[in-house]
Formats: sequence, C-alpha cells, structure tokens
Amino acid sequence: MIKNSNLKKHRTPKPGNQLIPLALLTALACLVYGAKTAVSHVNNGKTTEFSPNYTSDNYISMDLEYAALNCNSLNMSSATKPAQMKKIYAIAKLKTDIIFLSDLRLSKSKHSDLKTLQSNFATNPYCSYKLIHNSTKNKRGTGILIKNGIGLSEITRESDPDENFLAVLIENSNGQKVIAVAIYGPNHNDAEFFNRIKIVLETLGPYPTIIGGDWNCTYSTESINTNIDCCNMSTVPNAAHSLLLNNLCTDRNLTDLYRYLWPNKQEYTYIPRNKQNKNRSRIDFFKISNCLLPNLKKILYQSFSAQYKL
Repeated sequence: MIKNSNLKKHRTPKPGNQLIPLALLTALACLVYGAKTAVSHVNNGKTTEFSPNYTSDNYISMDLEYAALNCNSLNMSSATKPAQMKKIYAIAKLKTDIIFLSDLRLSKSKHSDLKTLQSNFATNPYCSYKLIHNSTKNKRGTGILIKNGIGLSEITRESDPDENFLAVLIENSNGQKVIAVAIYGPNHNDAEFFNRIKIVLETLGPYPTIIGGDWNCTYSTESINTNIDCCNMSTVPNAAHSLLLNNLCTDRNLTDLYRYLWPNKQEYTYIPRNKQNKNRSRIDFFKISNCLLPNLKKILYQSFSAQYKL
C-alpha cells in the first residue's frame, strides 16, 4: 500500500517493486485478440454481417493492440502526484498501441499539470504515449493514448460536450483509418448521449469503428431474471440505455466482441469492492465494426490482484 509519508513528501515513484492499491487501478481486464489485435479493457472494478458502408479502400486489418480502463481520476495536482504517477506507470506498462481512458477528472489541473501529465505518459520508463483528452471538469472525462513510434497519427477528433466520450480518427503509415471512441456512459437516462455518438460517427466518415469503455449499462436487453449480464441484482442497470445501445449497434453495424465469441458465457466486469456485496454486472465492453470481426481470435477477462506490482 502507499504510505502517507510518501504522499506528504510528493515523491516521484521509481519503477521496480512498488505496489499500487486496487483503488488506484481498476479490478478487471478484458482482453480480445485478433490477428495480433488485442483489445484489453480495465475497469473499477452474433451476427457477422459486413457493413455496406465499408469498401475495400477503407476496410482495414491493422496489426494493433488496444486497451481500456477507468482511471478513477488522473488529476496531477501536487496533493495526489505520487499516487497518480503510480497510475501512469501501471497504465503505460500495458504497452498496448491504443488505450481508451475514462473518468479522468482533470478539472483542477493547471496548464502546467496537464503538460506534466502529457510528459509523463510520453517519457515514462515503460512505453511512450501521446495523450488526447476530453476532460475539464471534476467528474467524468475521457481520453485516448496512442503509442508513439508505431506510425499512428491523429487526423481529427470530436469531443462530447458532457465529456462522456472522445472520438478520434486515427491513420496508420499505410493510410488506413479507424475511428476510436473512448466511452464513459451516463449513469442516468440520457438518450441524447447516443444521438451525439451517431452524429459524431457520421461526421468522422465511413470508417471501421472501435468503441470501448465503461457504458454503465448492459448489452443484454433481457429482464433481470434472464439477463446474462447481471447477477444478484434487483434491476437491470439503466435498462433504457441497453435498448439505445442495441439500436446504435444495429445502425452502425457494430458487434459486442465478448458475445460474438461467447454468446452464453457469464462473466462480469463490475464487482463491488465490498466482498460482502454479491451483485455483479458486465457493463464494460468494446463494440467494433462487423468488418473487423474476421481478425478476432479470443477474448478473456483478466483479474488484477489487490495490489498491482509495478
């Protein structure tokens, strides 16, 4: 655990055998592998139709790895800097090509703090990243990390005014493009959230799309008694959003990666920290364009131990 003395002295952690509490990194990871395509999801915690929107010119089969996680704040104010440095190291140690971030909460960060955050992601000892973010408040916020030195570049971006998503059009050195969208779904019923996503995807163009993060709703639209994405719960979390999410997937020809490979498997991404609470749900997942499914090989959820070794 991080000692209070470390926090008071604002020491910058060194790579090695330091431990990060579970509270600073989320509890579950979901990894999805394609050709060498890995999609990893970290949080607090089957149709294969080809879209008519995608032509041979914009169909891609990028050799990439993806990751996503809920940060539980990346504010770099001096009071939390040691803890945040541990988070940065833990995130960078994933070493995936693209990382989807949610819950950044960068409102209190001064310009110099943001520069420090960007610099730390770029110069940490594990993997160099460019940080793109949509976070100016003391709640919510999303971001995307793009690994440096592998030929990926940002073409343009679209930011949600409520900071619940960030969409970036990314191009590789061969001119192939993909839309990456980091999600932090509202906890309340907000139909406009999905309408804004649709508008942004149309604005960015007819490119294969990867949307990942904490949706705060299940993909299954079944009632609580038969919902495969819930366990020991009295109601389905934000059931109205499950319907809206399914409509988005139909409109944009998107598929739930986990359900594509394992349509009947029960596994959960939200598990309360209090071990006495038995409620579970799968509210964290990736949606990808159907044209990318042939690259998919496997998907799994990977648990972190109570302390993460850096």
